[in-house]
Amino acid sequence: MNENAYNILIPILKDFFFIIGITLFFISLVVGVLLLIKPAIIFRFNKQAGTKFSMRHATKFLEVPYVIDPLFYKHHRIVGAIVTLISGYILYYFSLVYDAALIAEYVKDSVYAIALDILVNALRVFMLFTSVFIVLIGIVIFVRPSQIKSVEAWANRWISTRQASRKLSVERDQVNLLAYKYPRITGMIIVLLSLYALILLLLVYT
Repeated sequence: MNENAYNILIPILKDFFFIIGITLFFISLVVGVLLLIKPAIIFRFNKQAGTKFSMRHATKFLEVPYVIDPLFYKHHRIVGAIVTLISGYILYYFSLVYDAALIAEYVKDSVYAIALDILVNALRVFMLFTSVFIVLIGIVIFVRPSQIKSVEAWANRWISTRQASRKLSVERDQVNLLAYKYPRITGMIIVLLSLYALILLLLVYT
């Protein structure tokens, strides 16, 4: 990044984060003041906003198995041809068209030039190996798809999204219980922390 772009970008980011900080400050300050003056408003709003969201219903469609193996084996030549052509083009692009030196020249003024240069070259090597492997897979699918049944049996594993997302369904209501039990103390703490955060924000911004 050159100096002119840096001088333009930094003030924009600074103003953006300042606005975000001020917005969060006012929201927390309003919440704290309402807990001090009229906590019933916050309790009512929290009750309306605290609607439970079931991950079971959201991920139900992921739990339904869709068997496409018969369709795959019936049209294996079409699938194999598509896979081979796409991976072949990727192999051609990263072998003859992709110019890592040109990209490295473009980013040489960046403070991360060395890291980007390594990343660009690593991307080329990775895509070359990957595309060669997928070309071979495409040819096998086209000629003899039964050869990939062992790979298919290994890859076809059932993963339960409900088990993975179970922790997201556990309620952690300690903060709400504290606010319900000691609303004015909680409101005072929020107000003090909000004012402290505002002072720090103004010091950093100025």
